[in-house]
Amino acid sequence: MRPLDRPEPVRGRRTGIPLGVDPDLHRPDHTRPPPAGATVVLFTDGLVEDPARPIDEGLDALAVLAAAHATLPLDDLVHVLSDHHPSDGHHAGDQLRTDWD
Repeated sequence: MRPLDRPEPVRGRRTGIPLGVDPDLHRPDHTRPPPAGATVVLFTDGLVEDPARPIDEGLDALAVLAAAHATLPLDDLVHVLSDHHPSDGHHAGDQLRTDWD
């Protein structure tokens, strides 16, 4: 993780099965404290997934979008990410939800 002016998607870590599939199966844990002043963006695949391209392209596009708007107040940043997300927005069953305090 880095401040949003230098985004760093967290990839390449052993993640295990998706959350909620089987709560009795072990999932690997990871700890990576963010630097002071960093903004951590947590999201589901509905924000970045597009069947016409690899998911890494959607992740990269989201990182670029976030970096371009890193100086916005949090409310505005969340609206930009949800309004201009890189997914195709047409996956049946996919939802886009934003929560923040």
